[in-house]
Amino acid sequence: MMSIQFFILLFIVLTYRLDAKNFHPGLYKADKHHITILNDDNYRKILFEEAGKSMYFVEFYAHWCGTCKRYAPIWIKLADEAKSWKNVVKFAAMNCGDSLNSPACTDLEIHMYPTIRLFPVRPQFNPPLHGATDFDTEKKSIFLSQILDEVEKSNKTFWPNLKPFRSQNLNDIFPIGKRQKYAFLIIENDALIAKKTIMDFSDFLDTFVIRRTSWNENADLLKNLKIDNSSLPGLVVIENINDRIFYRLYNKNLFKKDSREELVSLIKEYIQTAPYINHQLLTTTKTPETITTQKSEKINKIVSKVSMQDLETGLHLMLRNEIPHSGTIKEEEFYALRRWIRTLAMYFPGRIEVRNYLTNLDRKLSSIKSSQITGDEWIQMTKQDQNSESYLPESTEWVHCKGSTPNYRGYPCSLWTLFHTLTVHQYKLRTDMSKSVDVRGIIESIRFFVRYFFRCSECSKNFKKETYDYLDHLKESQDAVLYLWKVHNSVNSRLAKDITEDPAFPKVQFPPKQLCPDCYDIDNQLVDNKVFDFLMSYYSSKNMLPINELDKRVGNLNARSILNNSQVSKDERKYSKYCDLVA
Repeated sequence: MMSIQFFILLFIVLTYRLDAKNFHPGLYKADKHHITILNDDNYRKILFEEAGKSMYFVEFYAHWCGTCKRYAPIWIKLADEAKSWKNVVKFAAMNCGDSLNSPACTDLEIHMYPTIRLFPVRPQFNPPLHGATDFDTEKKSIFLSQILDEVEKSNKTFWPNLKPFRSQNLNDIFPIGKRQKYAFLIIENDALIAKKTIMDFSDFLDTFVIRRTSWNENADLLKNLKIDNSSLPGLVVIENINDRIFYRLYNKNLFKKDSREELVSLIKEYIQTAPYINHQLLTTTKTPETITTQKSEKINKIVSKVSMQDLETGLHLMLRNEIPHSGTIKEEEFYALRRWIRTLAMYFPGRIEVRNYLTNLDRKLSSIKSSQITGDEWIQMTKQDQNSESYLPESTEWVHCKGSTPNYRGYPCSLWTLFHTLTVHQYKLRTDMSKSVDVRGIIESIRFFVRYFFRCSECSKNFKKETYDYLDHLKESQDAVLYLWKVHNSVNSRLAKDITEDPAFPKVQFPPKQLCPDCYDIDNQLVDNKVFDFLMSYYSSKNMLPINELDKRVGNLNARSILNNSQVSKDERKYSKYCDLVA
């Protein structure tokens, strides 16, 4: 007879399997924002296997990335403006910040967030780009224009014809072999408006024809139609009744304004009363949706301990989700990785099992003969050889870093906590052992990591700017602890009341007076030496909130053994020549 323990284990396994497909909600809603939500389960079918006729314009982002949060309203607005183009191009998004999507984002080699990529119709699965084209995220104002250029260059018969109409014979506007009764010829003085208008009716290619022309493209036809420049923009309505062509002109005087909306409205108005036609029309364009922040009361709770759960969850997402997104980690990026893992193995003050895990990971990475490793090899390295004495849980739960909604705080909060913890633990460990504190090395290791593996593009650049003069501030043994604290407070000042800020957790100067009244002088200014003492206590091993209250085994055994290893100084000399890369 099966034991009750077996059924309990089976229940846990089944529950885990169900939870494994519980994707993070991300920044977008498919039905509300006209954006296809891609994930690790569906992206191949949608992008590569679907026998469709549309391109896919995809944003790869992370829900915790500040740059992506600022980008989201722009992506929503663009998708709304192009929502009637879905037969030609569909907007989509994939949340690479969700660990469940990590395999897909690794396959697609998404190095930074956001990444904007246009996938052609039915591309072949051929890494890394799969025939897709990366777009410059800074040139968002011309994204739709670039897509229209792609459509215009194409000769696909199931897409609208965006090329200028150059024939002098209006009969030629009707494609051979089709039986449309109506055509609309936009006489443009703005090619972009004309192209967008044609795309707005891309659902109705078999119902009527829309083309565009101009004086530069077809002066003879416009002269025959008695259209001059003063009549622009204009709209010629052409009827093909029993193979006889009739036309009428709507000129500038009938336009309230020179706009796409006016052209769309005129065409719809005509079609609504035209015989021989299905009167199904596009829905009226609505004001684009934007991301709105729900009102949330400020949380005044003062957190007096550091959560080990937050640190371990951040480690898991960093090592197994963010770092492997590079197809191949090589050269400077590889040395940055080795240096970072060495720093974690030396100074992470967590559970002994996790410290053993980091030590083993450092040993395996150091044993690689070449100066590169693939993303898949790295993932395998982070997951293999785990046992009861050496492991890193695959946790995605937050405690003190939990935001008021799933899109707030989380991973960036855990990274800042980790950085502070490392600087504090390095100082304590080195001074306890009567060794000099390598204040430059710990900050450089952090800068290397942020440059190559913190994939929020704007955040990474901003951190480099914030710390460009780090060498000027690192003279004394306590300077790394204080310097990182000052940088963090500078970032908090810059991001206060920003769209990325969790309204329930406002960006304030740390530590607040409630947490450390002695840190402030009579002028209410923070005092460095008092803050240093506070940071040394706050981020110490003794102030960690253990994952298991019964497990108090936090200490310095592994770090001491690594520090006593002569290989450290050799590696640090090896890495030093790369320091100017992040300086």
